[in-house]
Amino acid sequence: MFDDQFNMVSSNSGTRQVQASPGALQTLAVSAMTIKSTGFIYIYVSNESGQDVYFDNLVVNHTSGPLLEETHYYPFGLVMQGVSDKALKSQYAENKYHFNNGTEPQNKEFSDGSRLELYSTQYRMYDPQIGRFNILDPKPADSVSLYAAFYNNLIRYNDPLGDTTRVYVETSGAGHAWISTGEGDKMTVYS
Repeated sequence: MFDDQFNMVSSNSGTRQVQASPGALQTLAVSAMTIKSTGFIYIYVSNESGQDVYFDNLVVNHTSGPLLEETHYYPFGLVMQGVSDKALKSQYAENKYHFNNGTEPQNKEFSDGSRLELYSTQYRMYDPQIGRFNILDPKPADSVSLYAAFYNNLIRYNDPLGDTTRVYVETSGAGHAWISTGEGDKMTVYS
């Protein structure tokens, strides 16, 4: 088995080899395996010997478990309803804290079907349809706009309070990350 980046998952991988003498029947069964994350599984039979070998009744049973949550987003965080788990009418409770480091979407206030989906932060509301906050920045800095969110880079930056963009950087794959908040004399760096 391979994960979604094609790295081998050794706990769910292996081989079975025929051990019986020629002319004898042998069952090559694999016990049930639990697959804990998305990925790929390759199942095949191969004869690497010089003798004829017959593989009869190859059966692979796939039992699908429940889908807990699958959410697809537009570039600035708006949920794609048609391809997310809501389209499948999942019976599980909604995950309310899934974007911007736990910011809760406020999409239940309007029942008129306006599709107004704002994310509530402590200081202001974020609109994922336009990728902007709808209130002036309470701690303005050198930015593109006083309404700009995440320095216009939603992948790299985060602003869970709505006041200060947090920067997450990993240095050259060394496994060290740092976060800085504020600026100038008021900058705090967490390492």
